[in-house]
Amino acid sequence: MRENAIKIILVIEDQAQLRENASDFLQLKGFEVHGAKDGAEGIQKAISVIPDLIICDIMMPNINGYEVFRTIKQVPATANIPFIFLTAKTQLVDFREGMLMGADDYITKPFKLNDLLASVNLRLEKYQKVIDAANKKFNALLEDPFVGVFVYSNNAFSFANNKFLRIFEITENELSNFDWLQRIEAKDRNEFTEKVNEVFSGIVKKQRLNFKFIDRAGAALYLELFLKQITEKRKVNIIGTVRSKNAVKSSTTEHLEHDSNALEQIFRHLAQNENIDSQTLIRLSKSFNFSIKKESDSQEKLKDLHISKRELEVLSLICNGFTNDEIANKLFISSRTVGGHRNNLLAKTQTKNTASLVAFAIKNKLVNYND
Repeated sequence: MRENAIKIILVIEDQAQLRENASDFLQLKGFEVHGAKDGAEGIQKAISVIPDLIICDIMMPNINGYEVFRTIKQVPATANIPFIFLTAKTQLVDFREGMLMGADDYITKPFKLNDLLASVNLRLEKYQKVIDAANKKFNALLEDPFVGVFVYSNNAFSFANNKFLRIFEITENELSNFDWLQRIEAKDRNEFTEKVNEVFSGIVKKQRLNFKFIDRAGAALYLELFLKQITEKRKVNIIGTVRSKNAVKSSTTEHLEHDSNALEQIFRHLAQNENIDSQTLIRLSKSFNFSIKKESDSQEKLKDLHISKRELEVLSLICNGFTNDEIANKLFISSRTVGGHRNNLLAKTQTKNTASLVAFAIKNKLVNYND
């Protein structure tokens, strides 16, 4: 969502008069509005425009609103956009189907334009609160006294937290021109350069390495570096953490978990603030490798949530960013069955959408992060 900017609304409606009336009204209320005459055009515009909210009719020819919703949720850049169904159908079963799919609201025709505006404002405000909460977690990460975190893009450091600046004895103004290779011990430079370049070139997507850095006083710092690559629209971004090996007291497993969580928060924050094109946790989860927790590790939590073995298998694949069709192929079940398991998981974990389900699974350690 574009904080402190004009919010973009996409209206997908096959009735031209209704689409134009709703669009004109929302424009008068200060929104930038894009219209689409059918589901196919709506999907295309959603992906190209990346709106802040989508209003979509259900009963449309060829591609109906439900199909639009499913497609939008499978595209990483649009998966978390608030979605309001618009329809003349009033039967309880239709309301139930839309809400079980994860829609944010459901408005029936005919409706008052002020009621539509109220729903739009409410959903945008609610989603902004979610973003603000994520930003608070991100800010807390920035204050971590033990871990330096950074982003490297366009051949320069574009972001670093205070710990990173302290480790390398630089200021924020010096960050964009910082070249850590100059002060890495000579014998470590070739290996360091080789391993880092493997991540930048995409030979490997992640890398962990140790190196010796010489501070301004000439003392050696033994550091551990963890790098992760994410590529969006041919743009390579490197996200990473760095820490002093002398300060590390936890186990290797805890290192991995900390790095995973740190990078997750960075990806999530940057996505929501458009520094990286990806706007979803699903894209993030594809950067990591999650597997099912051993039963003994999560048995109590799974028992409390009444999550079955099959649902746990589906959850693990969801956390790795697979679509319903991909999960169905892997588990030799139908996409409809996968959708049922996904809805059951949302209900049992009391999460609203796939992104929050993934976050819940990671937070409650229902899945393992594998290096």
